[in-house]
Amino acid sequence: ALSACCFASFSLSQKALLSSMRPETILFWAFCIGMLLLFPLATPSLLLKASPTGLVLLALAILLTLLPFFCFGQALRCWETSRVGAIVAMPPLVTVFATGLVAYLIPDHVEPEHLNTMSYVGVALVVGGCMAGALGRSVQH
Repeated sequence: ALSACCFASFSLSQKALLSSMRPETILFWAFCIGMLLLFPLATPSLLLKASPTGLVLLALAILLTLLPFFCFGQALRCWETSRVGAIVAMPPLVTVFATGLVAYLIPDHVEPEHLNTMSYVGVALVVGGCMAGALGRSVQH
């Protein structure tokens, strides 16, 4: 819940800042602030102990964080603010799906999420809500 609130705040703040800053600048400062906040909790020496597979997964995690946020920032320049809400709901679902896929491909390194019935009901509601929102806008136009 905290993650969703933070992402929604970031998205709406980014939309507001787009009138005075480029998306790349907003993303740069957001990542710098995040790095400063999280650095005291980090243990950089663990990188020296990481396996090659672990380092590849770390590099992919970095790339798969930067690229979507960059694309998201660019897309916000074209979208109306009301569409942001539907998009905000999707990244956690994509993350759970991608984690399951990676856990299937390399089960020795990644453990899949153990989802219960309520989790699947939540996924169905989020996807259904996003679809209804998208269809509702296309029917009105």
